[in-house]
Amino acid sequence: MKKISLILLILVPFFCYPQFEKANNEMIKETNPDFENYENLLLQATDYILSSTLDVKKPEFIGASKIVAFWMDRDTWFAIPIGTKFHQTLSKDKNQKFLNIISMINYILHQKESNQRLLKNKLIKGQIYKDQEDVREVQLEGAKIFLTYAIKPENKITLSTETQIYLEAYKNGTLKEELLKN
Repeated sequence: MKKISLILLILVPFFCYPQFEKANNEMIKETNPDFENYENLLLQATDYILSSTLDVKKPEFIGASKIVAFWMDRDTWFAIPIGTKFHQTLSKDKNQKFLNIISMINYILHQKESNQRLLKNKLIKGQIYKDQEDVREVQLEGAKIFLTYAIKPENKITLSTETQIYLEAYKNGTLKEELLKN
């Protein structure tokens, strides 16, 4: 099974949708899939989503989204720190909360791949979770990735009035301060 997974990971960039769909089917078939075998596939899926136009009907987008959704509720070496006011301001319209989660996952996995940094975002004994350095970093960088994606005209994402505050802070270079207020 591991050989099949590795072959799929290599071929994904060349045949996005069919490979995303095939890989998703392979993961579903496994009774207890090992995240290490699919980590690169998840990174490729998040890269694909964030580099493409938002089109939830496009087969490639659907396939990549299924891979992300599959791992959101499974055991991985990292947690996704969604408990911010910023995340709560995002509308369900156009899957904004899902895209923010994708942005954070993408950042976490790129930090591991490019910088050999493990941003686990797991509770550290004796610390307040929301104040942990790794949690704050992932929330900030994920918000930046999401907002960059959201303001692209081709994505046609309408941000709520509450989220506009964060967009203005991002444009003004004060997003970190705005996120820390909450």
